[in-house]
Amino acid sequence: MRGSGRMKVSLRANGLFLAAGVFGALALASLLVAVLNYFELRNNFEDIQRSRDFDAERSRLFSLMQDVETGQRGFLLTLDPAYLEPYDEARAEIDGMLGTLRWRMPSPEKERLLVELKQATQDKLAELQRTIDLAKSSGIHDARDLVDSGEGKRLMDAIRGVYDRMAILHNQALVDLYRLNEFHAIMTLAAMGTAVFFISLSGGFILMNFRRDARERQRILLQAQRNARELGHLNQALAAANEELQHFVYVASHDLQEPLRSIAGYVQLLSRRCG
Repeated sequence: MRGSGRMKVSLRANGLFLAAGVFGALALASLLVAVLNYFELRNNFEDIQRSRDFDAERSRLFSLMQDVETGQRGFLLTLDPAYLEPYDEARAEIDGMLGTLRWRMPSPEKERLLVELKQATQDKLAELQRTIDLAKSSGIHDARDLVDSGEGKRLMDAIRGVYDRMAILHNQALVDLYRLNEFHAIMTLAAMGTAVFFISLSGGFILMNFRRDARERQRILLQAQRNARELGHLNQALAAANEELQHFVYVASHDLQEPLRSIAGYVQLLSRRCG
């Protein structure tokens, strides 16, 4: 019966440890999911920032195109070279930006629009430079005739069209990124909550096992104390019995001395008479 009880206790302890281990493994898995989603969330934030940086560069490029066009018109109206100074500065910055402008999250359609934007920008710059060169070489009237032809307006409208389509793609990409961010944020919080739940369960089973062990140790200690008391009582009873036995031996040996002396006397008499 005692062996059966110990087997049940051992099985119960193994079951608690197994449950704690399973929930601990689930907690680690949940933490891993939370960490992975957190890194995805951080990468999405970086993608959003890079997309905003690209949009700022794109807006800056469009602003510079307006500046060079304003400088060209001011020169054509006044033939004052001072208007060409901001024109030259803006054009130099545009040339640098055309070489470095890149989508942060490219796609075939985005790359195609970027090529169109660069080509339309270069065509517009070439048209602006032609009018300026024509004004310098042939006079203001020929340059104004080229402006009045509508070629410059058509090229600028083409640039605006590309910008509008790029803005649509950019805004759609931001919407997708924000939705993805929301998903990863929810997954991170859910995984963290699940991990805390499983950690609590695992800790609860471990605590239950510790309490069971404490109760078992307390039971063993009480049993040992009871056994010690019983052993003390047995030792006292044994000492009392031993003392009674010693007293009996002493009395018996004292009572047998007189008969033995009498027998010894008779033996001596018989020995002298019959010797």
